[in-house]
Amino acid sequence: MIANKSKEQIQMFALIVIFLITGYFLVIVYFMRPQLRRAGELNGEIDALRQNIRKTKLHLKDKGKIDVQIETARKKIEDFEMRMPKGDESWSIEQLDQIAKRHGVIIKKIQPGIVSDKTYFTDNHRYDIREINVDVLCTYHKFGVFVNTLERSSPFLKIKAINISAGSEPDYMHKINFSVIYLVLRDFE
Repeated sequence: MIANKSKEQIQMFALIVIFLITGYFLVIVYFMRPQLRRAGELNGEIDALRQNIRKTKLHLKDKGKIDVQIETARKKIEDFEMRMPKGDESWSIEQLDQIAKRHGVIIKKIQPGIVSDKTYFTDNHRYDIREINVDVLCTYHKFGVFVNTLERSSPFLKIKAINISAGSEPDYMHKINFSVIYLVLRDFE
């Protein structure tokens, strides 16, 4: 059948086939270029997502450590709440009395001070700030040791103000007035 065709017809047929194939590829390239460009952009996004997945896997590995740290912090909070005075002034008065006796400080008077308006809340508790005023009789040295021991005895109390009236010879016993502020734990009722 091809043998019967003339050389010109074969060349014409070949040119038509070449134009059709070239046109087909040009149409594919023209219409596919945006899709190919988008595929390149998606490859960049895929790489970014892969990096995020790697980071997330690293964070998940650290999750166990973080959970342990959270649990340790919870236990410390519970420990502090167990050690914190509950509800009234008796804890601080007893502690003051014991430390004073140990260091030769004579307590003359203890009275409640100003109750602070500041209250701190958590999920289950309320923390009030309390104050007591104390008058003592002792030497400077004994008072210094007493204050040091008192403030180191609990993280929930501190000396707020001190007034000293100098004593006279021979014993140098000074009249000292000071205020102690401390936190009191109260459960919600």
